[in-house]
Amino acid sequence: MQDTKVLNEDSDNGSSDSDVIMPVAKRVRRMIIDESSEEESTTRQSWIWQEVANTPIIWKYSEHHGIKASVLNNLGANPRILDLFFIIFDNKFWEILVTETNPFADQTIHDERKKRYVDDTWYSVTSDETKAYYALCILMGQVKKSNIQLYWTRRGVLETPIFRQTMPFKRFRQISRFLHFSDNETDDSNDRLRKDRIDRNDSASENVVIELSKSIIDKGYTLFLDNWYSSPNLFLKLHQRKTNVIGTVRNNRKNVPQDLHKCILKKGEFVWRSCNNLMALRWKDKRDVYMLSTKYRTIEMVEESNKQLQKVMKPKYIVEYNKGMGAVDHQDQMLACFPIMRKVMKGYRKLFFYISDMALFNTYIMQKTIYSRKRETYVHYRVNVAEAILQIVKLSDYKMRGKSLVETPLRLQAQ
Repeated sequence: MQDTKVLNEDSDNGSSDSDVIMPVAKRVRRMIIDESSEEESTTRQSWIWQEVANTPIIWKYSEHHGIKASVLNNLGANPRILDLFFIIFDNKFWEILVTETNPFADQTIHDERKKRYVDDTWYSVTSDETKAYYALCILMGQVKKSNIQLYWTRRGVLETPIFRQTMPFKRFRQISRFLHFSDNETDDSNDRLRKDRIDRNDSASENVVIELSKSIIDKGYTLFLDNWYSSPNLFLKLHQRKTNVIGTVRNNRKNVPQDLHKCILKKGEFVWRSCNNLMALRWKDKRDVYMLSTKYRTIEMVEESNKQLQKVMKPKYIVEYNKGMGAVDHQDQMLACFPIMRKVMKGYRKLFFYISDMALFNTYIMQKTIYSRKRETYVHYRVNVAEAILQIVKLSDYKMRGKSLVETPLRLQAQ
């Protein structure tokens, strides 16, 4: 997938131009890291929390949002749907799939330990074949079935002809089995995390955030972080890099003021402390909510309606946090392209389909930005992309059982 930035630091997720939401990690493997001198100096920062006014510099967003002019010029006046798609899913992306999948298939087939478990009728996959495979995976998110083989059924009440017409189930299963993204010959076979490691030195939650934020720091963005990532040290680092941060935090996290949870609070009450341009807050709702922020100088209460439409008072930056993190829930609802593939795939392939889902959603954002007057849902966009891919790919003549389907027009059908 191309690492070229096509958006001027913006996304269409209902947040402001400067808001960025880090996805919530449900599971993170811990690895040993080497602390840099910068990290050590930040860690040695003294943390004396007091109930005094916070005086942080609130960074202003300094970038232009939207699609870059150079990208728009290359697209021309009337870009087609795949012109946008292939900006992110470029030729290099498909070449990697082909150049890594084929050798991996050969290695697996000729491995004496695995020979009895693999299908030796495999032949090399092509770039067009991987595109067709990807298009079918997209359609599986639209036409829901309980297992993959049902997409190839000939039973009238369940039949979806587009899958059989594109490639046999056996071939789809082969590609799924051997889909690969890295060279096993150069990887350390003793490293169980080698296929989905972000970086050998970037595994702790703080370092993950710093690494993934490299392209947006120093620009006045506001990050919203879940309590898995949040810590005073991380917030201080980000604030020093001209980035505002708001997030929930665990009350036992290092350098969080310990006297916050000693206070007895009634529902709606709060207690706060400030230090090093950070504000720490404990607010009593149905349960205790612990927050950190570099964006607020004081605790300002605002009125908001709850689910029962009752007016309640909440700290303003909790309201802003809820609004920002609500975009994560919305995005997760939209990312439903490959549910069955993520269900049946191995770990690193699950990650591939998740990242592909986000990349496809980004192409939809681009589509909406260019055609602002065109009302097209993400569901329709996905189907249009898959259909357009299947119309341009050139596939070999597969050996089909039964009646030939070559003359049957491609169409989507489900009952």
